[in-house]
Amino acid sequence: MASNSSDGAEQWYRAFQVPMTIESANRFATEYLSSHAATLKSDDAPWGIESLKQEVMEIANQIWVYQVSQGREPDPDSQLTQQVTERLARFIFASSVSRTAYDALVAISVAIQDRNQNMPELLAEWLTEVDQEQRPRPRQHGPSKHSHWGRDLHIAFCVYLLERSGLKPTRNDASATISGCDIVADLITSKIGMPLNYDAAKAIWKRYSKLD
Repeated sequence: MASNSSDGAEQWYRAFQVPMTIESANRFATEYLSSHAATLKSDDAPWGIESLKQEVMEIANQIWVYQVSQGREPDPDSQLTQQVTERLARFIFASSVSRTAYDALVAISVAIQDRNQNMPELLAEWLTEVDQEQRPRPRQHGPSKHSHWGRDLHIAFCVYLLERSGLKPTRNDASATISGCDIVADLITSKIGMPLNYDAAKAIWKRYSKLD
């Protein structure tokens, strides 16, 4: 499978590795969570996955058109490359716990490969890990415990991005230190209008924090 030679994925991740103050962390998390308010309020897990799959394919289609018309890949820092990288990162984040997300990623890769389009870097890396049996398909027995997939993914992913910027995701229960889960729980309650305490945010984080 072909992989583009851009370092767009690394640039995207590096953007979140600048140390944040509590104030800047609050601003960042507010912007992120507000931009995904509709999904956060949705309880429909299949809708969340299908919506994200559709977003990825729409952007992949735009990149394919660009490749055909321009005869080259979009620039690593272009909006198209940044958008597909961000959405794939969220998908890959969920694929370790959601069988549906895992299968959707496989379907996306097949669709891209079938038209001989260069595979986005993050997806190519994920497929290599699948081939090497480092990314097994999640097991599921009975109804999935991830019934709020769309909501929980954004909560965990926001905590993850804050962690990459130096903010600890959780804290000791007796500590007064502000953690990523504290910030996200407060903002989900105050900005999105959905009651969420620290313990609930921590439980979601522990369930989904399996990206590496």
